[in-house]
Amino acid sequence: MASNSSSQIPQAYEDRLLRVERVANLGFWEWDRRTDLEFWSEGTYRLFGRNPAAFVPSRESLLTTLHPDDRPAMSETLNRAVMTAAPFSQRYRVIWEDGSVRWIQSEGEAVLDGAGEVTGVFGTVQDVTAHHEAAEQVAASERMFRRLANSLPAFIAYLDGERRYQFVNRVWEQWWQIPSRQALGRTPRELLDCKDRDRPMPHLDAAYSGEPQSFDVEFDFPGVGRRCIHADYVPDVAADGSVAGVFVLATDLTEQRRTEEALQQQAEALTEADRRKDEFLAMLGHELRNPLTPIRNATEILNRHGSGVTAEQVAWAARMIGGQVEHLVALTDDLLDVARISQGRIHLRTERVDLREVLDKAADAARPSTQRRDQSLSVDAPAAPVWVEGDPVRLVQIVDNLLGNAVKYTDPGGDITLSAAIDGGQAIVRVRDTGAGIHPELLPHVFGRFAGCAHDPVRRQEGLGLGLYLCKYLTERQGGTIEAHSDGVDQGAEFCVRLPLAATPRAAQPPTQPGEGDAVVAARCRVLIVEDNDSVAESTSMLLESLGHEPRVAPDGPSALDAVESFNPHVVLLDIGLPGMDGYEVARRLRKSHPKGEFMLVALTGYGQDSDQAQAAAGFDQHLTKPACFAELAQCLRAARLR
Repeated sequence: MASNSSSQIPQAYEDRLLRVERVANLGFWEWDRRTDLEFWSEGTYRLFGRNPAAFVPSRESLLTTLHPDDRPAMSETLNRAVMTAAPFSQRYRVIWEDGSVRWIQSEGEAVLDGAGEVTGVFGTVQDVTAHHEAAEQVAASERMFRRLANSLPAFIAYLDGERRYQFVNRVWEQWWQIPSRQALGRTPRELLDCKDRDRPMPHLDAAYSGEPQSFDVEFDFPGVGRRCIHADYVPDVAADGSVAGVFVLATDLTEQRRTEEALQQQAEALTEADRRKDEFLAMLGHELRNPLTPIRNATEILNRHGSGVTAEQVAWAARMIGGQVEHLVALTDDLLDVARISQGRIHLRTERVDLREVLDKAADAARPSTQRRDQSLSVDAPAAPVWVEGDPVRLVQIVDNLLGNAVKYTDPGGDITLSAAIDGGQAIVRVRDTGAGIHPELLPHVFGRFAGCAHDPVRRQEGLGLGLYLCKYLTERQGGTIEAHSDGVDQGAEFCVRLPLAATPRAAQPPTQPGEGDAVVAARCRVLIVEDNDSVAESTSMLLESLGHEPRVAPDGPSALDAVESFNPHVVLLDIGLPGMDGYEVARRLRKSHPKGEFMLVALTGYGQDSDQAQAAAGFDQHLTKPACFAELAQCLRAARLR
């Protein structure tokens, strides 16, 4: 055995030490405090990568073989061993002469003389490079696992064979509001305190028996509240088949479940909307066909005039046709209003309105219906004005629709009450009837589109069921609210409209005095009718001619431009939807060729949309929607003669 000590070691003992060094890959060394020399065994020279013939071991030379970063710690270890005589264990790096680095594990203790004085230090060295590198790889893998586990949006934990936490990730800490240092080494029963704690325990028991578990459960977590999670318990099976622990993975399904529920609700809503749409289309077909029968019958009576048909029957037929046409117009207006709402095209013309006038107009419109059905209609309005800010036409439409519903669902002999009052800063309009009432299940849906307004499906009345939908929309657009009340079927119903009161009204304007315009109702006008529909053109021409006017028809744009020059009309009734050159283009050309406005240009169309009216307003003097009200048409003719 290589040595730089004067002591002699028996050869047999030395041989044994060499054999131990080779088998265990060990080395021995001893430092003499008095001489500062060291004894290195052959194994020590080998492990430190030094040549015994060229290297003289000492404390200082030992430190030169170490990695610079490890020298201070080893020097401090040797000093402490000398001062305290305590054993030590130190790991450090040795740099071989060829530049390679090896990891050495050194174990040692102080050497004492008979008086107990420290005379040196004895130690062993062992190459642990492979073990250290393997440990580093394990540590790197563990760091990678921790980074991965902490980056996942799920909580991850590991329970050992005694069901104690050995690892928890950040999400686990956040959900449970427990730091990992408090969790490690404790069981779920010791650590977790919530009402749902024991719910997953049967699954955990099954996992410890070797059966993987996958299940959904709801928990109240202190950090994130109640969550729906999907949990997986995966047994950690050892080589001998025993379960060394269980991996726990929990994924938050709360938002996914909410999304699924929302999608399900949307699907159900779409299905319900589709069902209601189909019902609505069937109802629409029914309601549009209903007026056709009396119109056809009345037409046959008129066709038989002079063949036994009396003047009274002719008058009845005319009234019947007029009434059914008004009904069709009302249905069409409702449909157009719904379309305008869907497209955001309803524009209100707001002004100060006395609700008493609104009630009077709506009541006057409803009285013929109540009289035909032998119903009592009473109006109770304050003596003083009730001022609100609103669109007078739309306010009348709201009350008119509510009265129309009351008439339809009240049997002959029933009572209908229309009232207005002031309550604080609100004006309240109530429509109460003694009719069919509203079933409790239908009450929350009476203002829905396509929901229908039938209080009782057995007593279904005419109409599209859009009136209450329009009432709600128009009321809310004017800053108000509307509610429906009923004690049930056959218990009557009440609808309550609340509107904010207006500020102090402006001074009343003096009434307009009858003027010259009233005297020209029958004044003869030349009217150019630009219309591609033969029936519309012919009937309009006949009506104007019967009133003493002079009509002429142009079926398209080019012929209209020519007719204006030859006919010199007072009024041009211009259809928008003409073939080829549409009505807007005709209007632009007429305005360009006649900038002084020698004639009144009136749009007479079937579109009836606010956007069409806005476009028409740019070039037309007035816009009438088919079928035009006779009074509106007469007003246009009067205005034309006053130009």
